[in-house]
Amino acid sequence: MQYLQSIEEIFQRKLFKIPDYQRGFAWDEGQWQDLIDDIELMEEGQELYTGTLIIHAANGEIEITDDDGDNFIEYEVVDGQQRLTTITILMRVIALEFSRVGGKANQLAQGIMKKYICTALNGTSRSRLTLNRDTDDFFKHYIIAEKPGVSGAEIMSEQRLLDARKFFAEYFAQQVVIQGEEYTDWLNKLYKKVSTRMKLTVYLVPQSSDVWVIFEGMNNRGKPLTEMEKVKNYLLYLTSKLICGGGEELACEINDAWTYIFENLMSAKASKPEYEDQLLRNNWLLSIDYQPKNWEGSKSIKKKFSLKEYKERHKQLRDDVREYVRVLKESCTAYCDIVAPRRASAFSLFISDQVTVRKVADMTDKLLRIGAVASFMPLLMSVRLRYPEEFSLYLDYLELCEKFAFRVFRFAEKRSNTGQTTLFRFGNELFMNKKVSVQACYENLRGLLLYYAPSEWFIAKADKIGDDWYNWYGLKYLLYEYELHLAKAKGKPVITDWIKLRDTAKQDTIEHILPQTPTRECWTSSWIPENIKLALNDIGNLTLTFDNPVLGNKCFSEKRGDVDTEICYARSPIFMEQEVARYTEWTYDTFLDRHKHLADWIKERWHVSEAKQLDIYIEEDADIDAIAEESPDMVSEVPSISSM
Repeated sequence: MQYLQSIEEIFQRKLFKIPDYQRGFAWDEGQWQDLIDDIELMEEGQELYTGTLIIHAANGEIEITDDDGDNFIEYEVVDGQQRLTTITILMRVIALEFSRVGGKANQLAQGIMKKYICTALNGTSRSRLTLNRDTDDFFKHYIIAEKPGVSGAEIMSEQRLLDARKFFAEYFAQQVVIQGEEYTDWLNKLYKKVSTRMKLTVYLVPQSSDVWVIFEGMNNRGKPLTEMEKVKNYLLYLTSKLICGGGEELACEINDAWTYIFENLMSAKASKPEYEDQLLRNNWLLSIDYQPKNWEGSKSIKKKFSLKEYKERHKQLRDDVREYVRVLKESCTAYCDIVAPRRASAFSLFISDQVTVRKVADMTDKLLRIGAVASFMPLLMSVRLRYPEEFSLYLDYLELCEKFAFRVFRFAEKRSNTGQTTLFRFGNELFMNKKVSVQACYENLRGLLLYYAPSEWFIAKADKIGDDWYNWYGLKYLLYEYELHLAKAKGKPVITDWIKLRDTAKQDTIEHILPQTPTRECWTSSWIPENIKLALNDIGNLTLTFDNPVLGNKCFSEKRGDVDTEICYARSPIFMEQEVARYTEWTYDTFLDRHKHLADWIKERWHVSEAKQLDIYIEEDADIDAIAEESPDMVSEVPSISSM
């Protein structure tokens, strides 16, 4: 075989197939633009070396004869599929441009279609390039078809295929304007550049046993595979090595599962690699090993299902891989319902109980707003998978997790991995049915919460006067929750948007009722310095607002206003500002009254009943160290586990 070949030579007598163990189409605009730039910069008589293509004869040297009598050999693409797919899309758009020009160019368009896009086999169109199972149908019907369908992409690789075709179509539309009457000549020259002067180094892998070794070696070149893609590729590779039968059926199950996973992640707007990695990790923690230190991404899957470990036990390997794939698919549903509880397909099993679905979505939103959902994911996913029809049970767990997140991570200000390994163990034990009932697991969760944020300490902290709540990380979440509480009592919607509140600077969204610089006589005459110091940043003196710059240092009577005042508490769309307007004056006594009112609400809102006498083993590597490092002064206040 001649190693350095033009695109025209590469496609001669060949059909290409992307194996299912390969990733979907991953190139984006950066790579497409680089390709166009390279073509445009090619001087007359110059050749462009554009990469490597590694292929392997799919069925030996067996020839396939099309309806015109031309013979082809089908090759699997081991490396170079991104470039080969992009060039195929480019050729398809070039053919469309020649068809649009019309006249003699129509024959050239038909020739390009035959040479690079598709041929006829037994009366049916056969594409010269077949993509992997995830995207091939979309590629055939929406990218290279004569009349593309109107449906949209469902997974990210399909969207990239669609975007690539659109990118090249827009490029040629621009050139129509730029080239004017010279467009047809320009198009001919560009086609010649691509077909005859763009060259790849082509390697033929003779032995099928070498394919996976070479493919693994290629993974670190170009745009790296995601962990999710690596896991799928490896599992499909295993199916080809099974000697017990059932490999093809298992490969179909793997492909179907990954299609389901990618579609659901995309519908949840969670198709970035970090979401895929989080799903893989959480599935591993709940179903295999709860210790986070033992998770090494796709390497862990390869170790778990290594051919060496399953030597002479291929039937067991097949069954174990099948079970792993089944659980991962179900985990994806539970995971997507956590990260996107408001999407149309969320909690579809309970579509008939929309009241409960809304409650679950509301509570999930709260956990997401706190920003501490990761520690609870394996446990919540375990509850969903083990008790899929007990929705009220899942809601109970969600509510307790939210209270845990608030009291431990926000109120006690402990680091985000405090208690994490223990929480992971709870989820793993529940899912693996290690003699732990769902009720006992719930009690353990409650006990762990009270271990890190005991009720006596929680109540004392809420009641304490003079703490710096303004600079506390959880302030916006707490005030937003209070606003939701007031809105519910009034039966009205909340006007304040959480995303806007979260992303807007604190000085523009949090109002000090007693100003930070209370220099006006209306303040100095009624407030002494000691009380100002205590009240200034205390929760009793703070409220959400849209109008902090306007209200500023005004006297309380001006801030309070009335129905005729344009900007004031009384006419604010924010319910807690309306509530403040009920006070006729703002003194230290009224401040104390509001602090008590809010403290009582906090204690009720995040109240947790005392746990039964429990004997919880807490993972020292993630938990005991967290107490000492995060809050040394609280160690003595936290009861020993034996005293619970």
